[in-house]
Amino acid sequence: MFDLSKLKNEQSRLAKRVIKRDDFSDIKTIAGCDVAYVDNNVICAIVTMDIETLKVREKIYKMGKTNFPYISGFLGYRETPMIIETYHDLELEPDLFIIDGNGILHPHLFGLASQVGLSLDKPTVGVAKALLCGEEKDDKIMLNEKVVGKVLKTRDISKPIYISIGNKVSLKSAEGFVKKTMAGHKLPEPLHQAHKYASKIKRKFKAKEL
Repeated sequence: MFDLSKLKNEQSRLAKRVIKRDDFSDIKTIAGCDVAYVDNNVICAIVTMDIETLKVREKIYKMGKTNFPYISGFLGYRETPMIIETYHDLELEPDLFIIDGNGILHPHLFGLASQVGLSLDKPTVGVAKALLCGEEKDDKIMLNEKVVGKVLKTRDISKPIYISIGNKVSLKSAEGFVKKTMAGHKLPEPLHQAHKYASKIKRKFKAKEL
């Protein structure tokens, strides 16, 4: 049903368009984006916060359907459409997104965070809870002898998270934004809050309360 070889070629082609340097003026608001599933129903939650105070400025969700299955390395094709739909429902324009997924830390250097960032032409940072590819060397992730991500231990009791460039941000700044928005949880606070919100909506949906 899906020509994965064609999609791989597309990922490699689009990866060349990803901007791996800081391409923004001022970051005042930062949004976390997380996606949850109930069967083929997709729930996308976006929580926008003030980067200095971590006060929630906006919180929205949207539900829809997907016909693209989960295939490792192709999460962008499964989740990007609903993320874009949810983005267009926002009243406040976030300056930067932290996405639950990889950016250039990807076999073809084009994971979900890069696909979203390129689609929206926005600065994005990828944060993943598991290592998709590459090799850990100290606090860096190496792939084909290039640094594609950073390893960050956020809590002694938790496994590390993996940070990568999505689009329009350097790896140094990506790590900086993640560290700046940590508030005692494993994930940066905008992403933690988005995950909580998506999980809450999922529970309500399963209980037929929506």
